[in-house]
Amino acid sequence: MNLEPTELDHRDMDVPFLRVASRILSASGLDATVWDFRVGQPNVAAVPGPVLHSLEHMLAVYLKERSDSVLNVGVMGCRTGFYIITLGAVDFGKISRLVAQALEAIQAATEVVLANPSECGAAEYHSLAGAQEAARWLLSRRADWAETVRRTLHDQPRSRPKPSVRCPKGDA
Repeated sequence: MNLEPTELDHRDMDVPFLRVASRILSASGLDATVWDFRVGQPNVAAVPGPVLHSLEHMLAVYLKERSDSVLNVGVMGCRTGFYIITLGAVDFGKISRLVAQALEAIQAATEVVLANPSECGAAEYHSLAGAQEAARWLLSRRADWAETVRRTLHDQPRSRPKPSVRCPKGDA
């Protein structure tokens, strides 16, 4: 059973943010949470492909190595963020600390992990410098991660200016 609505109005989001996209409790007792780590402004500014690809590799490896709760990290098809899937009770404080630590590790990295032809289907499609620039930008906005005030598709539109282009550009 899905316990959280996922019907957010993509025209009214302030990025970056980290929030629960959905929570699943199965009859067999499985407790999983899908986190939405949004880093680019939907319909305005997608993250460059090589930057997003490198962030995906590095976030996935770092988070899975440091937490038994993290099952996977996947790129959103719209190239504006990531889904982080966790098992068990993982609260915002824990996941945001883990993500921040991963971003700090990305800043200090000397290479993109698993970015070679034997472990990646697009080994040439990476940007370490871009991922590091994005990590710096995301960490500088960490205080905003929890501020996820926005409306759902069922709410009345707010009168608000169109968001400026917000996205970690990186060096694609």
